[in-house]
Amino acid sequence: MGIGRFSYTVILPYMQETFAFSRATAGFLATSNYLGYLVGALVAGRLQLADKRIPFLQIALVMSILTTAFMGFTYTIMVWYVLRFISGVMSAFIFVVAASLVLDQLARIGKAHLSGLFYSGVGMGIALSAIIVSPIHAIFN
Repeated sequence: MGIGRFSYTVILPYMQETFAFSRATAGFLATSNYLGYLVGALVAGRLQLADKRIPFLQIALVMSILTTAFMGFTYTIMVWYVLRFISGVMSAFIFVVAASLVLDQLARIGKAHLSGLFYSGVGMGIALSAIIVSPIHAIFN
């Protein structure tokens, strides 16, 4: 989730350089992702998933991977807006559903104090994105 949600923060300057779009366009790309995250978080909190959390999480993970990957297969900014929005929705679904699964399990086994490790995964995804983007760019540039 951290990669699907935050990798474009690091990638965005390279995209701007390559495709010569404005700061406003960059801002709209970010905003479409944030709006998707907001919508996804609101919707995910209202879904009645009880016994369907794992399959729902799996679908959201696949969709997150696909929307992230498809960004590299198009140069159409409007398609990017849509992909970033969907990516935001999926990221929120992943976060809400995974949090409920992990926190329920930790509470069940009496280890709720380990919940911080779960939340640190997002930070690890952000850090990993920041570490790998520049070397990958250097290889393919």
